[in-house]
Amino acid sequence: MTLVWTKTYVTLVYSRPTMKVWIIFLLCLAGQAFAASVTGEEPIADELVVEEEELNLEDALEEIVPEGGNPVQVETGEFDDVIEIVEEDVNAENPCLNHHCKKGKVCEVDEENIPMCVCQDPTSCPESVGEYENVCATDNTTYDSSCHFFAHKCSLEGTKKGHKLHLDYIGPCKFIEPCLDAELTEFPLRMRDWLKNVLVTLYERDEENNLLTEKQKLRVKKIYENEKRLQAGDHSLDLLAHDFEKNYNMYIFPVHWQFGQLDQHPSDRFLSHTELSPLRAPLIPMEHCTTRFFEQCDSDNDKYIALEEWAKCFGIKDQDVDQDLVI
Repeated sequence: MTLVWTKTYVTLVYSRPTMKVWIIFLLCLAGQAFAASVTGEEPIADELVVEEEELNLEDALEEIVPEGGNPVQVETGEFDDVIEIVEEDVNAENPCLNHHCKKGKVCEVDEENIPMCVCQDPTSCPESVGEYENVCATDNTTYDSSCHFFAHKCSLEGTKKGHKLHLDYIGPCKFIEPCLDAELTEFPLRMRDWLKNVLVTLYERDEENNLLTEKQKLRVKKIYENEKRLQAGDHSLDLLAHDFEKNYNMYIFPVHWQFGQLDQHPSDRFLSHTELSPLRAPLIPMEHCTTRFFEQCDSDNDKYIALEEWAKCFGIKDQDVDQDLVI
């Protein structure tokens, strides 16, 4: 599997899941989560109904446009007073500058110059330049980009079809093979190992990048310095199962850590379909058991995965589930 970056878009070309891609992918997730905490942005409240809103998964797929720049450039010096007046006029005439709209909508002003969010015209979306920008929706339709998908979904707002339409996975729609029972048991074996090694990689690179908090570093340090740690690599399923049995304690924190990385909108110890999207959408083209695995994790079928359900899916014992580890 290779990782191709173009602008801010990421393409995952699947041959077989490898440790390297997973580490890079989850490094991106960790970086996004840290960036949000540094900027002090408040998490967007979840509506408690999965279909009401989509996670801003496409933030990782679209170019980031700088905000807050002065739209009027004026020479400094004798015209300081003029500069101040111009800035005030610009802000007054552009109430949409600081008005946020969810994906699929754009800001417009009404007759009283009050900002409001309206559905974006799909034709106004930037033209896609490759398949890596395509996304597949739950209606098994390939959209040119996440911008086109969310604009289309907005146009169906209030309808039954729009209520059921969601972003399914990254890339053009393709046939996803059914997940067999035997294959389903293999999924957590690989994922546990990936999560452990992702944390170790973050720890090794964290001298100046602040990829982990101090509390997280202390937890990972114990794993990193453990001489019994299974080194990163393409290991057999038998070896992964044996290592989990013999070095069980090394996997407890990585499983809790991943839950905390996803539990952001809001942080309530429950994962919604929306919060799972950053992990689920890139996984599906590579791991055809992804959907069934997360469905199985929701043991009470309430459309949310609690911390206890998440831990159980990864083989963590009930007595080792600790909310204080979600740091």
